[in-house]
Amino acid sequence: MGTVRSLPTPVTGVRLADAVKVFLDTIPAANTRRGYGIVLNRLVKDFGADTNVALLEREPDRVSGWFAFVWVPGQPRRSTSGWRRFGRRASTGVSRNG
Repeated sequence: MGTVRSLPTPVTGVRLADAVKVFLDTIPAANTRRGYGIVLNRLVKDFGADTNVALLEREPDRVSGWFAFVWVPGQPRRSTSGWRRFGRRASTGVSRNG
């Protein structure tokens, strides 16, 4: 009798948690990385760390609906005082000066 060996299985997808980590590691500016991290870590929490990123592409309404549900209803869940300081409306981020 011969030796039984398992065949390598191809990687079928990238875990959402891994994709987020790799992406955040590419951002050099700490404040930008932190801001993106808040949103993306919440996405990982809500969708699951093991979610296959490729499968999310097949469900654009699910992903966009998540963003709308989590981030839009009460406007951004952060201070908007910085927007006012630069002459922008907090609700849209649009400049009042043009």
